Amino acid sequence: MVNNLKQVNMKTIVTIAVMMISMIAKSQEFMGVRPAGKKYEILAKFKAKGFHVTLEKENTLSMEGTMAGKKVELIASFTPISKTCWAFFVYLPVQNNWYDIKTSYQEYVDILTQKYGTPKAHYEFFTSPYYEGDGYEMSAVALEKCTYFTHWDTIAVSISEFKQIKIQYENKINRELKDREMDSINSTNL
Repeated sequence: MVNNLKQVNMKTIVTIAVMMISMIAKSQEFMGVRPAGKKYEILAKFKAKGFHVTLEKENTLSMEGTMAGKKVELIASFTPISKTCWAFFVYLPVQNNWYDIKTSYQEYVDILTQKYGTPKAHYEFFTSPYYEGDGYEMSAVALEKCTYFTHWDTIAVSISEFKQIKIQYENKINRELKDREMDSINSTNL
């Protein structure tokens, strides 16, 4: 009986570990694609989802496509040496009304909170001379005097200076690789 209990407990621990790893992996996905792999792999995956390239640079790939019926702009960022994807930046359509963009922001915060739990950090404020209710909220957004930012471990949602909701998906391991590669480049250039 003791052996049976140990087997059950071990199975439970393994099941929980698999579920946690799965949740962490899922938290780094946008439309089922992880920010990992080379540029051609990322491009192929998003082309298969109907995205098309709008701009390609050495360390970024900009694409447009549709997510949940909304036209989105997707920027995939790559490390400077190995050209490995470390992040996706998703920009939703431009909004010109403060209450509309604030409502959209809150909707995404709520969706991501339901999916990933309590955020690690949550900031909502204006920088002087701006404040909510002054009628100049969208000017504050454009001037980066409005901070609406919520993040979990590998995902963040914010109101960008481009008057868009921005959702960022990071791969922690590849982010560290990017930082090491940047350090290597910077130390070589000294």
